[in-house]
Amino acid sequence: MEKLILDELFAWTKKLYVTPKSKIGEAVTYLRKQSRYLYNYLLEGKLETSNNRAERSVKPFVISRKNFLFATQQVKLKEAA
Repeated sequence: MEKLILDELFAWTKKLYVTPKSKIGEAVTYLRKQSRYLYNYLLEGKLETSNNRAERSVKPFVISRKNFLFATQQVKLKEAA
């Protein structure tokens, strides 16, 4: 399934005519240069196309950091009042 999607994506980029100096041109050029690496992940069956698991594992730390940020601001506001 993923290989078909990558094949379609790269076939679509080959049909595009964009100037290399434009932002979309830079993105397409970058994508074409990274094609070898994108196909390489298909060789390892354990790799997932999504990083949701990693995002969920980091989320508690990010939420705690934000809570601490606002907690210190509330303390400073109480001190200023």
